[in-house]
Amino acid sequence: MGRHHRVPAFRHGAGGLGPGFGPTAHGHQGLTNIAEIWSVPHEYQDEEYRIRTEAVIYYFDAEWGNAWGECLGIPRWLPIGTSPIALKSGQRVAIDGVIVPQREQFVWDKTQIRILEENMDLKAETVSDLGKNPQELRDHLVSVTGLIDSELDDPTHCTINFLSGSTLARAYVLKGTNSLPLHLRRAIPFA
Repeated sequence: MGRHHRVPAFRHGAGGLGPGFGPTAHGHQGLTNIAEIWSVPHEYQDEEYRIRTEAVIYYFDAEWGNAWGECLGIPRWLPIGTSPIALKSGQRVAIDGVIVPQREQFVWDKTQIRILEENMDLKAETVSDLGKNPQELRDHLVSVTGLIDSELDDPTHCTINFLSGSTLARAYVLKGTNSLPLHLRRAIPFA
């Protein structure tokens, strides 16, 4: 155990373009929020749904097929990590396409992503103890102060095990010059 560092992390738990744009080929009304894929009745989850929405990207990792951000102002995991377009933290995007809720995956040959805004100022919530109110932090962008126990590097990621208050935690940090906003990159010392 040793050094103290501020580490941006994403706490995980398990602006729309507007309603009323008509049913899909299967007769389903289109979706306007990514969260709606989890409320589709089980018997219909393997069907394609039309979706039009906007999202703000907090984190995009094409290698691990993972993305985090917010949709309609609600922080959440985003099923766009396999996008054929390399997205970046701080972008606001419009998504117009087709998604299969059961797979939690877009049908990319039927989906378009437009970049609406670049370099948005993402405001991480400062947290001194991840153990306090963990449900309120679920899926939020947080800046954590903690005591680093160990670090493990691979070519594209750095895994940091740390103590935040009384809680043991692990952060996966994507390496690279464009993976994090500049103000967050400065918070992480890389050798």
